Amino acid sequence: MNREASVPDIARFFEIRLESIGGLGAHAAGQIVATAAVLRMGMNGSHFSSYGSEKKGSVVRSFVRLAAAAKAIRTSAPIETPDVVVVFHSGLLAHPATLAGIRADGLLIYSGTRGEVPDGLSLLPATTTSGVSIGALVRMAFAAAASRTKERTTEPFFSEP
Repeated sequence: MNREASVPDIARFFEIRLESIGGLGAHAAGQIVATAAVLRMGMNGSHFSSYGSEKKGSVVRSFVRLAAAAKAIRTSAPIETPDVVVVFHSGLLAHPATLAGIRADGLLIYSGTRGEVPDGLSLLPATTTSGVSIGALVRMAFAAAASRTKERTTEPFFSEP
């Protein structure tokens, strides 16, 4: 089933940064999101990852850049101001670089225990929405971005498994 989709602001890219440690699937998740956007949603998309020492347990950053079908993506520069940051391991929230650059109206999706809010969330802009569901990344990211007029709060977003 193909669904036409568009980015919330056609003047710029919709950017997702996945923060993880090796072996948790951030690279594969980035590939899946970009591929789904291109093949199933009619968008332009690119994906690339940045690895530390390329071993299990080292830091991995995966980047997904999406654009309207008519807009070419001609950069593979790391994403510095993401619309969405996905954190695969809550321990990474303690590092300022993990949340660096997230847009004030951005979306944070992190893996954690229900009801537990990590200390690292105090680094977020007050308007950023946070969450725990990685499985619904594409749906949540586009829904959040499409409703930019909706008021953002610092209350965690929890979705049912």
